[in-house]
Amino acid sequence: MPMSPRLLRPRATGFDPRSISGLALWLDAADSSTLYTTDAGPVTAVSAPTEISGCVLWMDGADNATITASGGLVSQWTDKSATAAVLTASGSARPTLSSTGFNSRQALVFNGTSTNMASVSPYTATNGLSAMTRIAVCQNVSGNSVVARVFNGGSDMFVNMNGSWRSAVDATSGTNFVNSASFSNSNTLPAGVYADVFSSATITQYGLGSAATVTVNGTIPATTGTGTPTLHVGSNIGVNFFWNGPIAEVIYFNRALTRAELSRVESYLAAKWGISGVHAPATATNDPVGAWLDKSGNGRHATQATGTSRPTISATALNGKKQLGLISQHLRGPSTAWNGSATIYWVGRTGQATAGAMVFHDGFTGDQSQAFHTGWLNTQGVGAYGNGWNAGNAPRAESPSAWRAADIVAGVTLSTTEAVARVNGAAVNTVAALAGTLSQASAAQFYVGRDGDGTWTNLNGSLAEILIYQPALSASQRTRLERHLGAKWGITLAPQVSNADAQDWINRVYANGGTVSATTATAVNTFCNDIENAGIRDRFYRLNLFCGNSDASLNAVRTPLFRGPSLGGTQYGGTTDAIANFVQGDYAETGASSGLKGNGTTKSLNTGVNANALIASDSHMGFGLRETQTGAAAFRTLGGAFISPNTFEMSARRGDTNRNCFFTRSSTASDQAGEGVQSASLAVGDVLMAYPAFYRNGVQSGVAATTSQNYPSAHSIFVFALNGPSFGGAINQTDARINWYSIGLSMTAAQALSFYNATAAFNSSLSRT
Repeated sequence: MPMSPRLLRPRATGFDPRSISGLALWLDAADSSTLYTTDAGPVTAVSAPTEISGCVLWMDGADNATITASGGLVSQWTDKSATAAVLTASGSARPTLSSTGFNSRQALVFNGTSTNMASVSPYTATNGLSAMTRIAVCQNVSGNSVVARVFNGGSDMFVNMNGSWRSAVDATSGTNFVNSASFSNSNTLPAGVYADVFSSATITQYGLGSAATVTVNGTIPATTGTGTPTLHVGSNIGVNFFWNGPIAEVIYFNRALTRAELSRVESYLAAKWGISGVHAPATATNDPVGAWLDKSGNGRHATQATGTSRPTISATALNGKKQLGLISQHLRGPSTAWNGSATIYWVGRTGQATAGAMVFHDGFTGDQSQAFHTGWLNTQGVGAYGNGWNAGNAPRAESPSAWRAADIVAGVTLSTTEAVARVNGAAVNTVAALAGTLSQASAAQFYVGRDGDGTWTNLNGSLAEILIYQPALSASQRTRLERHLGAKWGITLAPQVSNADAQDWINRVYANGGTVSATTATAVNTFCNDIENAGIRDRFYRLNLFCGNSDASLNAVRTPLFRGPSLGGTQYGGTTDAIANFVQGDYAETGASSGLKGNGTTKSLNTGVNANALIASDSHMGFGLRETQTGAAAFRTLGGAFISPNTFEMSARRGDTNRNCFFTRSSTASDQAGEGVQSASLAVGDVLMAYPAFYRNGVQSGVAATTSQNYPSAHSIFVFALNGPSFGGAINQTDARINWYSIGLSMTAAQALSFYNATAAFNSSLSRT
């Protein structure tokens, strides 16, 4: 395929992905010079068809020197090739020479009822051929008709409109032919350049620079016919199938042109006859993209020969730059062996509502293995596999499906034994790497926007850029590239912080489809450092600070910071808190209304932590209050689980025990840790934590519990309500506003004060005043 040298020169300014060694593929939709309407990419047109060897017919309707006409009626048309065939017509068979016959250019116009031309001597240039190429610039307005035919013997029909466009190569054309409805509609054919290539007993049709989807009828013969045939233009044999419309140019070759050669002739004809979109740059919204040129210098261009399968330039730009829209379209790259480790990045969007779209895939070999593929995988969202997708066959990485509706910078690093998926700068793996190797014995085709040929899955969305590096990039190289892509495409990347717990939380937020501001990331990082410095990190089975950017699904808010006593140890509860009936308006990250607001009736949060996982004599619950319970009901639970007679809960305003707030892990009121009388009220900003003592703002307050007992059943702890399975679920809901909760092991007075100080500092950093 011809290449434009300017594609290989680095940009004069700014970061260039080629500055990182190992770039194997670079597709960049922001670079208009890499996008072409048809699969040939940049094409240098011939100045005449005879520049290419094998031209045996050239009928040119624009060359008056080859046309004899009287009163606008054509009686002779002479071939400009070395064959020098002469076509004639007389009387009512003469076509009209119209100065505006084809796209306002001079062409011969046939009337569909009587006009046609035939050679005056046998035309044998296409006799007995095993390969042949035929090209015409024409339009059929209506009717069952033939643009050109060699009969009897020699090659047979070329463009035959018989319900759809037909092509055949010998006298058995009635039963052995190919047909396509790709460009034709019933018996009409729009103004364009059309070609077919016959080789190895197959016929490939091209219209407007695109390969047609053909149906094979019968068996295409291995060679054209022989005999003493007549060449007809504009009809079948001069008595039927008359062409109805202009014929501007007809060209035959006695061999199969390569795709590059055919493209050069098509480009010449498109420019000459004003046919748009044929081997031209794709520049405007909805322009088809048949070629997306590789800028890595390796020539791995992604192309699509079939016009209906080509993606288009999306009407929605990304940061003012072009991206490709794909629904059922895809592009293909050349066969390539991707062996060893690799890093793959892409920028794109998917509107996929259901499972199954792939962004990039290296084609199958016979055992359904592939070097790697990445994309939106089933219900896992962004991911990658190497060397097959079955369990045990591949290193793989996946992340949840929340990413399927986001504009993203996504990357996957595959080594010989593992894969790490990253989205917007955050590692988002949720599935451990499996054993396997990243290798492939033979080269295989890769795809963009699809995971292979056949009935496979297509991307429903857009793609802006794809980069592949081999071997895998280092962490610093990945960060450098991500920063470049984020700035280029206007995508906010995940903040990077020093504390491992804080970074893990940020990564999980992004994996869940949420985002985090730099200010919040810093505040969470400081909080985690304060917890570690106080020596109380192991006290937490679960802690959620209810922070992160707001969105309709509260993706960040539902992501807990701590899920176990250590980052690498046992984790408790679900990956996110399950919320019931909370909406975006219930949450604010900063200010006096920060945190999450209950309603006292229907809203609750399920931590997934089972109460029986905690040690009865060594457990705590904690809550930060922004707004206290407003109702006067006897039971209002900040959080807990209850199945009679056992309970693990913290509740407020329990009038029958004269306690303003209490904590219990027991079945009797005498074993409750609590404080105050009902006339006393909880204060806005209170930090409550209990067991075995009750603490308000880091200071012990009220009575302490005397005994405790294990919770015997596996019932998860709720927040904003008491989980009461015996009562059908959430009961005793609170309408308090809470900006954090914690569940874990008990603390000493000094530890409780350190925890309070850490939460107070965090609240202050987010202006939760």
